[in-house]
Amino acid sequence: MKVLFVCTGNSCKSPIAEALAGDIFARGGLLAEVSSAGIAVAFPHPASENAVAVMKTEYGLDISGHCSRQVLSGDLVNADYVFTMTERHKDYLIMQAPEMQHKFYTIAQFTGHYNGDVTDPFCGDYERYRQCAVQLGKMIEDIAVKLKDEQVNKFAVASDHGGFILKQEMTKHLDKRRAIYTDFGPYDDSPVDYPVYAKKVAEAVLQGGYNMGLLICGTGIGVSMVANRYNGIRAALCHDVPTAKATRDHNDANILVLGGRIIGARLAAEILDAFIDTRFSGEARHIRRIEMMDKIREWRVES
Repeated sequence: MKVLFVCTGNSCKSPIAEALAGDIFARGGLLAEVSSAGIAVAFPHPASENAVAVMKTEYGLDISGHCSRQVLSGDLVNADYVFTMTERHKDYLIMQAPEMQHKFYTIAQFTGHYNGDVTDPFCGDYERYRQCAVQLGKMIEDIAVKLKDEQVNKFAVASDHGGFILKQEMTKHLDKRRAIYTDFGPYDDSPVDYPVYAKKVAEAVLQGGYNMGLLICGTGIGVSMVANRYNGIRAALCHDVPTAKATRDHNDANILVLGGRIIGARLAAEILDAFIDTRFSGEARHIRRIEMMDKIREWRVES
């Protein structure tokens, strides 16, 4: 995995982020190659004096050998994730390489726990740089957790003929995310029976080889009905991003269901991203309700 941090001059925030990420990723067992660059570097220069001092004094990390550089198209092509310090930086990269915008995130956007841009310490004193480093450190800790989750996520994917075209688009999107998945079919749009393929995905998830599933039929209703007959499967039919986030956060849904004839590929990709990127909250009230769902098979209708 290759991770690139981008700021303006590549002398303050991005070299701090590069150093912190290299340390945090290594300690967390995340295999990643980390680098940094700037969007407006006229000539190479070292990291700012206070950036060097803070990293050495507070973290024991030496960035005195850092040399700023302009971000190049090759950097964007080779990176799996590009993290910017501000929305402006992200917008600049999208303007330069719109075909690669699926890789571009502000740090705050990717973590999902922060609002706004990273504080700019440029021309500030030691304390301002220290505060910036603390902020970046917290964000990068969260990034490390999410990236590690994505490395271990494994999807079981299937559709029927009504969902075949959207399934093809979603597997392309999973490829862009470097996600691991198995396509359980079908492999063309010839008419098939949706219960067959919903059964394959539900059983694959239950057997433990896959921690997430993706099912697509014409409306999403049929495959949802089949998958949810399995105890332990929580298949959620989602037509928008808020629903996808909520079902992961509250229900710990393990299969995302989409309607191939209901929504387009762009929205479906946003829903899939939200489903992958949102973690179960683990709150006691949600755990209790999930346990109730899993026990419903024990309930009996009284005559």
